[in-house]
Amino acid sequence: MVKKLLVKHEYAMNAYVTITAEYFRPRKTPSGRDTLEGYTLLAGATGTRDGEIRKTIGCEAVGMTACPCAQETVGELLNVEDPGFPMMSHNQRNVCSIVITTGPEENIEADDLIDLAEKSVSSPTFELLKREDEGRVVINAHENTRFVEDVVRNGLTLVVTNFQKLPDSCEVKVSSDSEESIHKHNAYAERTATMGELREEFAQKIPAV
Repeated sequence: MVKKLLVKHEYAMNAYVTITAEYFRPRKTPSGRDTLEGYTLLAGATGTRDGEIRKTIGCEAVGMTACPCAQETVGELLNVEDPGFPMMSHNQRNVCSIVITTGPEENIEADDLIDLAEKSVSSPTFELLKREDEGRVVINAHENTRFVEDVVRNGLTLVVTNFQKLPDSCEVKVSSDSEESIHKHNAYAERTATMGELREEFAQKIPAV
């Protein structure tokens, strides 16, 4: 599309195309029930008159996060050090997005990015759940408490470890937007970096996911 735009508009030096689409894929709930879940796919490209093309592929996945700070504070207030199960905390609906910009020769599957986005949050969420699955989602989230910045770090780490063949020039953007339950504001974090920058950082120490 960007190539055709530059042909059609001879005066233009650059062309830009962005596409957003709703996407559904089969999933399984924590207890193994079949379900169909919705996601947002992001795509785009930029082209220049000298022939350089950069393309973008990304996704948005809605998940759940549970706050580690509140969980620790609740345990202190109740004088419980190790109850043997995840302590209560407040929750957020989290929208995690992972977007990769690279050259035209690299191919990235959107399904792979969706998997990484859902692994970055405390727990995936589902449209329809039976009571057992509701309980499992809550338990999973409270066993994996995460701040918005934790979600971003996890997403970046997963991209680096799962896309080792991508060149250093690829740009990665991960964002985490949490609809807070006990605040009147949302919590938001994002980072953009090249694969080369991330590899250099993670070579020092790979964060746990």
